[in-house]
Amino acid sequence: MRNSVLLSAALAAGCLAAVIVPSLAEAETPATTPVAASSAVSAAAPTLTAGRTYTPGVPLTIAGTATPAATIDIVIPGAGIRTSTKADAAGRFTTTLSRTFQTGSYAGNTVRDGATGATLGFDIAPSSGSVAPVPGQRPVISSSTSYRPGIPLTIAGRATPGATLDVFVPGAGIRGSVVVAADGSFSYTMPRTFQIGSFHSNTVTDRASGAATSFEIVPAA
Repeated sequence: MRNSVLLSAALAAGCLAAVIVPSLAEAETPATTPVAASSAVSAAAPTLTAGRTYTPGVPLTIAGTATPAATIDIVIPGAGIRTSTKADAAGRFTTTLSRTFQTGSYAGNTVRDGATGATLGFDIAPSSGSVAPVPGQRPVISSSTSYRPGIPLTIAGRATPGATLDVFVPGAGIRGSVVVAADGSFSYTMPRTFQIGSFHSNTVTDRASGAATSFEIVPAA
């Protein structure tokens, strides 16, 4: 009886607190942070279209393809060469080294794509036919005569030391000349670039002897 009176008094005084315990279903679920899926992409190494062979005494041009607008780092440790160039919007790059090679091969060289870090290793060796012809023989062209649109084409080779060579590309209206170096090497850069098509019946002629070599200019594959 006494307990009933006390309970009634407590209720009347508002002293009894109700305790609410949340059910398991209502318990707060910890928030989870979504994890982004990894999307690692394998970076392709640069490619070389020129620069693996040289003609003694002729500046070597290194060209190829890489990531568009990337900085291209070239290292030739055996010759103490470190240089850089930049790929164009189409990913093409080309650079002519400031020094020439005279003899021997150079291994362990690298071309690095600065955008991806991908690296291509390559060797440099003398081109075939790098011995100068004897006086009166025809000039020998040892470089590629394929062009890339918009990039100046350089032809190089061997001929009689000190001779003047006349270069004629009739289909492009090009006439030029170059003097062969003392070591028998020559290099001639066309004064205009080619955009499309092939050019036939071109010649390099030794002005003194009249000995001539014919060649064709075609788009690079």
